Amino acid sequence: MRRIKQGPFVPALGAMAGACMATMLVAADPGRIGSFCEAGSDIACAAPCMEAVPGKRAPRRPNILLITSEDNGAHLGCYGDPHVRTPHLDELAGEGVRFANAYVTQAGCSQSRASIFTGLYPHQNGQIGLATHGLRMYRGDTPNIFSELKRAGYTTGIIGKIHVNPESAFPLDYHDRLGGFSHRDVAKEAQRARTFMRKAEGPFLLMVNYKDAHRPFIQQQKGRPLRPLEPADIDVLPQAGLDTPNLRKQTADYYNCMMRLDDGIGMLMKAVNDAGKWENTLIVYLGDHGADILRGKRTSYEGGVKIPLIASWPGRIKGGQVRDELVSTIDLMPTFLELAGVAGRPGLPGRSLAPLLRGDSPAWRTHLFTEYHLHSGHNYYPQRTVRDGRYKLIHNLLAGELNPGYAFTNDRFFEEGEIEGVLDKAPPHVRAAYARLRIAPPYELYDLENDPWEFHDLAADPAYGDILKGLKDELATWRKRTKDPLLDPANLSRLTDEVAARWKGGSYRKNMQWNYPEYFHAAPRRLNVLFIAVDDMNDWTTVFDKDHPIKTPHLERLAKRGTFFTRAYCVSAACNPSRAATLTGLRPATSGVYGNKSDWRGAMPERRTIMQRFMDAGYDVRGAGKIFHHHWNGAFHDEASFHEFQHMRQQKYPPEKLNAAPRYGSRNTDWGAWPPREEESIDFHTAEYCIKELSRPRGGKPLFLACGIFKPHSPFFAPAACHAAYRAIDLPPRRDDDWDDLPAGAADLLRDTKWFWRGMMELEEKQPGSYREFIRSYAACTAFADAQIGRVLDALDRSGRRDNTIVVLWSDHGFHLGEKDHIEKFALWEKTNHIPFVVAAPGVTTPGTRCARPVDLSVLYPTLLELCGLPADPQCDGRSVVPLLRDPKAAWDRPAVMTYGYKNHAVRSERWRYIRYADGSEELYDHHQDPHEWTNLASNPDHRETMDRLGKWLPGTNARPCAGLKNPGSTRR
Repeated sequence: MRRIKQGPFVPALGAMAGACMATMLVAADPGRIGSFCEAGSDIACAAPCMEAVPGKRAPRRPNILLITSEDNGAHLGCYGDPHVRTPHLDELAGEGVRFANAYVTQAGCSQSRASIFTGLYPHQNGQIGLATHGLRMYRGDTPNIFSELKRAGYTTGIIGKIHVNPESAFPLDYHDRLGGFSHRDVAKEAQRARTFMRKAEGPFLLMVNYKDAHRPFIQQQKGRPLRPLEPADIDVLPQAGLDTPNLRKQTADYYNCMMRLDDGIGMLMKAVNDAGKWENTLIVYLGDHGADILRGKRTSYEGGVKIPLIASWPGRIKGGQVRDELVSTIDLMPTFLELAGVAGRPGLPGRSLAPLLRGDSPAWRTHLFTEYHLHSGHNYYPQRTVRDGRYKLIHNLLAGELNPGYAFTNDRFFEEGEIEGVLDKAPPHVRAAYARLRIAPPYELYDLENDPWEFHDLAADPAYGDILKGLKDELATWRKRTKDPLLDPANLSRLTDEVAARWKGGSYRKNMQWNYPEYFHAAPRRLNVLFIAVDDMNDWTTVFDKDHPIKTPHLERLAKRGTFFTRAYCVSAACNPSRAATLTGLRPATSGVYGNKSDWRGAMPERRTIMQRFMDAGYDVRGAGKIFHHHWNGAFHDEASFHEFQHMRQQKYPPEKLNAAPRYGSRNTDWGAWPPREEESIDFHTAEYCIKELSRPRGGKPLFLACGIFKPHSPFFAPAACHAAYRAIDLPPRRDDDWDDLPAGAADLLRDTKWFWRGMMELEEKQPGSYREFIRSYAACTAFADAQIGRVLDALDRSGRRDNTIVVLWSDHGFHLGEKDHIEKFALWEKTNHIPFVVAAPGVTTPGTRCARPVDLSVLYPTLLELCGLPADPQCDGRSVVPLLRDPKAAWDRPAVMTYGYKNHAVRSERWRYIRYADGSEELYDHHQDPHEWTNLASNPDHRETMDRLGKWLPGTNARPCAGLKNPGSTRR
């Protein structure tokens, strides 16, 4: 039976099968950039297939329905179980994706759920045992799926238990606990879910927690299941290896719990449809861990940690898939965040399942890890495990000691002394397995291909020595990487003592305070941020290409520490709109700040800058030089964004002009060797301030230090020593007929700046060599800026903070030096917008990597928030590039977008630059064939599809007009 009716949306899905979904929210403001890409795009797509109808707004963010059942393994019809009847879950799997190798992090209720919620292993989040026994996460402000999605505008709810401490960590709009374990009213759960979904006006995250198949194993309740199974109808679960009447009876009723669960799933699916949410709801079903049957729950065996996991999103993900990849519940948080368009969290050990959902075959993890600590104080027996595609290793941290969980579980199935008689009649391999469960060796090794239920330990077999060693090495590496507190024997000893202290006179004290959160992990140091902004630095430097003429050894040195983006672009080719957009996270089309005469703070009086976000988080925020665009009088500087700020010094000019520069005698267009001493330069003092701040003790408070380097901005003055290396510098490539194919919109936009090129050519006729001297001076200014950056990096290294400091470097825009007969910025061509952009983030970036994905500076605000673990800002127009910092070749579904002036925009993909002006005229350049942008292809009808596709990324027609103008003059200057 199909649960979804055909509607106007459904046929469109088939017609648009080649289209792709966007993962970024646009809906709140249709003037913001669209977020879908088309088939055939040269932009690597990272999102699952979804409709993308031209002229329509980007699709809504998905609702997320997370369904969790208790204490059951993959005992469903769709997983091949021969006894159980689960038609609704089988249908859900047939419509979506069934994961054949899905695992929890720990086979316990609270521990598993905390990993689902936070994307962290129990030893990382602190929920190492049952919440009802007082065990808890280390911190109540640990980011989780509810806090992150609620912050992004989702309505959040849970039906059933949370079972993680503290519950206050999970901001819920709705929570219905629905009674204890003896009440299995699956109809009520569906009814409550239907009500919640109908009331939710925007996207929602709803978790529905079923009590089945937790103990007690209830055969039938409220007539469900309709035809219960009897002991004679079933076989005992193969993981047990034993068969007794009591075990058979309990197994039959466990199956009955599963069939009642399936009835509830059917009702819940109908509720989704009745609420009108079916078409835009991602449904994920999983068990929280394995069955409470022998060698299952509370163990690290497959019967405890392997679970069913099914995902379905009608029409949006590729249905009918069975995926064999090793997946974990730590993958759910990054999956939900990606599909909701929310920036991910740094340090999460999991991976988004989005590429698997859409049917891709990405490189995937080769090893999967689980762990065990305790459930309650009755069954403490720490373990760590790793498996690859075939073999599994269990490391028992208390090897040789009696496992209290052995008797704790057996008491559910056997009378006192009964199990010994049962085991006497069992095969040798079963007896050996229970002996290891009772008192474990240091390591156990199993061949899951030939021994899926782990009865034959191979750890002592020399033939498997290499496999044993390889898995031991992988496990050790993982434990170090994830900072496993039990690597420290002192921590293991203290935890063991804590458990022992809860037993007194043979009785167990449940309500004692646990102290492990205080010694497992010392409070992590918060990362500092060194935020280096450069002015007017273009791409004619050796950090881009060693053969380029301008030498920037310190930029290269920084690039070798982290990730250098080879296709990075400004948001706007003018200082004020570029910096306003970068520092507030809002593009010009959103803010209305298009030119250097716009008061950005007047246009956005309530907007928190990136520095203010760090101040809110407890950082000491300081800065110097040019961060905001503030001219010489500080007009647009923002004092509220810093605890302390050293303003840029007034430019000192030589007694007489060094060159007969154009522009009506303005001294700001002068160039040459000046000042006589380095110490008299503006940027020297900016660097000096930053050097002092880096050397100061800070009392443990994290530092955000903004270093605004003014050069190579005009006037092009730099000390004589910087000019010496560029006596024979080449001129940039240009072509005399370059302007022949430019549209009217380009000529209008360049009206205010074309004088510079004409003046330069007039000067060159009068004084040959003037143009080359101008280029030489720009190169010298760039070299001087690089030298000051080097001084600051040296100070960082001396400070001892290098390994705990994120360094970002960016230029507010590029600069033309005569290419396309243009000198200045203020244009939408490549040279005006192409910038250096480097991020070096300890523990995230791999030193010396280069990323060729197109990005613009709108990514900087959300990226820094994510890297430093600060709450994401759903209003940001850009998306965090942390996935690219982790893997520079990761899929990236968007181009760079630039704006200069109202309704003048450019889009840069990996291959194309497309420009559309306010009058509708266009330019298109193929950078694979024409890197200098000499041939405008916009008039060629063969490229209309390319321009239409790229044009969908442009801001909408309701872009905000110019705002915050200081005077009614030109908004471009």
